[in-house]
Amino acid sequence: MPLIVFWILDAYYRWQERLFRAVYDNVRQKSEDDVDFEMNPQRFVSDEPTWSATFWSTTLRLFYLSLIVTMFVVIGVLSSQTTASEKDSSHSGTDGAQSTTPTKSRGNS
Repeated sequence: MPLIVFWILDAYYRWQERLFRAVYDNVRQKSEDDVDFEMNPQRFVSDEPTWSATFWSTTLRLFYLSLIVTMFVVIGVLSSQTTASEKDSSHSGTDGAQSTTPTKSRGNS
């Protein structure tokens, strides 16, 4: 399901963003002479929430679960309409085909 893949990717990039914000916060608090320009966010993994905590964060959970529920509702509605139209066509005996009986036209004959 593509929606779950996007949820996973979104959580991963949000987690990376948090790590790089921690790098930025660390650098901005140093004096100009102490800045070493190291951009390794792995030093801050223990200080920030884990990837799985980011995956289950309130904002991502509400957004993606609402999309998943909406998707299943739409699939359910569409499949019930398809099933209902198939039942109607099987009961009418015409399989949805239109009548090909010729009609007389009124005109100058």
